[in-house]
Amino acid sequence: MNKRLILSFALFFSAMVVFAGGQKDTGTSYEVPAQVPQRTVAGTIAVLEMLDYLGVDVVALPNTRREIDPKFESKFRIGMPMKPNMEKLKAAKPDFFITVTSLQASLEPQLKTANIKSVFLNTSNYKSFLESMKYLGKVYKKEAKADAYISQIKKSIEKVTAKNKGKKAPTVLVIFGTPSSMSFATSHSFVGSLVEALGGKNVWTDASKPMPYAPINLELVKAANPDIILRFAHVKPAESKKAYEKEFKNAFWTKLDAVKNGRVYDLGSKNFTVSGNIRVPEALEELSKYMYGN
Repeated sequence: MNKRLILSFALFFSAMVVFAGGQKDTGTSYEVPAQVPQRTVAGTIAVLEMLDYLGVDVVALPNTRREIDPKFESKFRIGMPMKPNMEKLKAAKPDFFITVTSLQASLEPQLKTANIKSVFLNTSNYKSFLESMKYLGKVYKKEAKADAYISQIKKSIEKVTAKNKGKKAPTVLVIFGTPSSMSFATSHSFVGSLVEALGGKNVWTDASKPMPYAPINLELVKAANPDIILRFAHVKPAESKKAYEKEFKNAFWTKLDAVKNGRVYDLGSKNFTVSGNIRVPEALEELSKYMYGN
């Protein structure tokens, strides 16, 4: 393999994304408040959508460039998810602040100092996301809605696996990128876990390192020669797509079966995110088409 190509990847694409890259897939236990919270603040848009699905209102939410339901436009804002303004958060007078575990190390000390009751949901993969939905159902006495959602997901997976029983499991390279970096999305990531649930074989197979994202290794990609390549982005998706397209013109990629057979797919940022989101059914349906053609 061209050593210059390997070096360029090491320099240009090896940086991990702080938002999710360092979080391992570990078991999480949650404490259910004694009383149903009356003034909930959502720390991320994904959390907001989970609560909205369950019919739970919030008093405040984070700033976002994403399109959200117009009913939330007038809600009080607390700043960006990764760095909320603590004064604004306190001004919202929350009795429960809900965010995600990837932000726990940076936010938990501040929340304790401000005496704000909080929980950090593990949504790194689809199973932990469903566990978090179940927990929220208990917190807000919405168990029936949460259980129905979880049942829907399980039935969707069973339907796809039954329909494609006996077919060769595709080898899948899942790439997570930004305009300046690219990483493996392993089976411990949200998108990678959905691929695995549908029977796909992830190129990244290092069970000794249960991390959701890992630096790209071109030798591993070459050896696996994946049937399918899935690409998605977290920030600046349009710019990330241009970076993907430019890089995939290199001879290294054009020799892979997935590229030669036209099985490289760019996943939309609405359904495919760094960590779990409420649109798991839509994501599963789309992945099924890419992986099995149905």
